Amino acid sequence: MRLPPPYTWHHESGHCVLAYLRGVAIKPPGIGVYANSGKDAYGEPDEAGICHLAGISPDFGPITLRDLATDIAISMAGPVAGHIYLVSSGLGMRSWETMADEWGARYDRRSLSQDELCAFSSALAWFCDLRRTLRYLSAIRSATEHILRAHWPTVQNLANYLGVQRSLSADEVTSFIQLSEAGTSAKSGQGPAPSDL
Repeated sequence: MRLPPPYTWHHESGHCVLAYLRGVAIKPPGIGVYANSGKDAYGEPDEAGICHLAGISPDFGPITLRDLATDIAISMAGPVAGHIYLVSSGLGMRSWETMADEWGARYDRRSLSQDELCAFSSALAWFCDLRRTLRYLSAIRSATEHILRAHWPTVQNLANYLGVQRSLSADEVTSFIQLSEAGTSAKSGQGPAPSDL
């Protein structure tokens, strides 16, 4: 079974929404989805996507642990949003706990996804210890899921719009998220949920 196209739409939207909430700019050309020409394997999406984000690392000075957490959370936001979509749609789920437990072995085999590799290698370089790295990633993953669930209407709206439009410019993505967040806050009668990691 390949993952359905909406998985990819939610995946790319998750990256964008979390980046926006953390103050990281979506940069041109924005985001897009296209037919996946990869092998027909379980867990491969029918569509692939791309999301362009500005870097958060400071131009001068050392990167902080907070910068690292933001970078990792944005990398994880795609797979986490895809996971939330699969569970909420009743299409099954990929157990994050199982994925985290297997990360060490998968890293050794070079079989991590691009997003997982980015998160894993960044944390491992910081801590230089596999156990501390996995604990750190688990904590960030939990915080990322909490934030995305608090802003799930925005993720869903952007995903559905991306599915129809196929590509969105950086300005379109930012405007869409701003409008969706404003509409969600107005309906609930309160401001947006905290987005602190």
